[in-house]
Amino acid sequence: MKDVVFQSSNNFGERDANTAWNNAITFQEDAAYAHYHKYFGDIREYYNDKTGDDNYYWVGDSANQYKTHFFPRHESSGASLDEASADTIISISTP
Repeated sequence: MKDVVFQSSNNFGERDANTAWNNAITFQEDAAYAHYHKYFGDIREYYNDKTGDDNYYWVGDSANQYKTHFFPRHESSGASLDEASADTIISISTP
């Protein structure tokens, strides 16, 4: 099998490690693999760029089996970070 993606999360604090949900998933999809390949290529290319990019955010094609989101995302001027309408996770989990 080729073009395999392994995605995981980790909570670093002691409380987080004992009470939060850490997860990992492995899947195969050519499009998602290409998105991750681009993302890590961009990290490698811009690693030493001192200006950074606080609005790198982009989303893979929603027609794919797995929809990919890449961060960071700069909120629009005046948007509160704790508003549900500005939360990507809310937009993913809301039917």
